[in-house]
Amino acid sequence: MTNSAYPPAKSRRRAGWGRRGEVALRTLMAIGLGYALSALATTALAHWLPGSRLERTVTATLLSFAIFVALVIWAFATPRLSRALGLGLMACFALAALNAWGAGR
Repeated sequence: MTNSAYPPAKSRRRAGWGRRGEVALRTLMAIGLGYALSALATTALAHWLPGSRLERTVTATLLSFAIFVALVIWAFATPRLSRALGLGLMACFALAALNAWGAGR
């Protein structure tokens, strides 16, 4: 008796190290860049949002969780890893520049 739902063991394809490496790199990028971008976005939002200092800080911190989740989803949704890494690094530099400009405010 053969079960037609599962192909024979020889015809099953294993995931190679290339695919596993890409998933590992996307995971590291999602965690590292997600943390960096959400932290930079939090400080930028805390500088630039209207309201009192407490309101700006709480709002920016709450938004940082949504930003982090969106960046993790984006890291795995984008088709090319190099594009995601490049855009993430450009966003980091832009937010760092915005923070440096807002610190003198």
